[in-house]
Amino acid sequence: MDIKQKSIRAFLAADIDEQCRQQLHNVIHELSRESHGAKINWVPAENLHLTLRFLGDLPSDQIKAMLPTIAQQTKHVLPFTLQFGKLDLLPHRHPHYYAVTIILNTELAALETALNSALSKFNIEPDKRPFFPHLTLGRIKKTNKPLPGGQNINMPDMAQVNSFGLYQSTLSSSGAIYTPIQRFSLNPL
Repeated sequence: MDIKQKSIRAFLAADIDEQCRQQLHNVIHELSRESHGAKINWVPAENLHLTLRFLGDLPSDQIKAMLPTIAQQTKHVLPFTLQFGKLDLLPHRHPHYYAVTIILNTELAALETALNSALSKFNIEPDKRPFFPHLTLGRIKKTNKPLPGGQNINMPDMAQVNSFGLYQSTLSSSGAIYTPIQRFSLNPL
């Protein structure tokens, strides 16, 4: 983290295992072959993650102060498996992105609750929208016809989560650049 910056665009995200990341990269490749003529910004494999909470622009001092509290509040959370739902175009009425939905399980809910508890100590209120876990694969910029849903694409069933991180998101014309500020290992027994 560049402590010279006054504010940082930040988010918290679960890191998915490398094998799943490669499988999802293959899914993206297949989708890109099926979506003729559509302008879609596909997420690079190294940027695939499960956003736990988008924080927006925060003062860098506040981010530094939050790190020990996040570690303390999440120290009881064990590594867990994400169970994938389906490949989908979201939102359904006017799709803006391809995503893999994730079935909310006890462990993921525990991590989200622990993070909300940590953030509340810094006057960051829980998101007003319900938590909707998903992995974004691509953002749809323009299309002239209906997009394929990828029903015939071989999807992974699950991903292992052993850590999460606080990331800086820097927007650029070629897409977002995600830089880890701090990673937190989930506590194995």
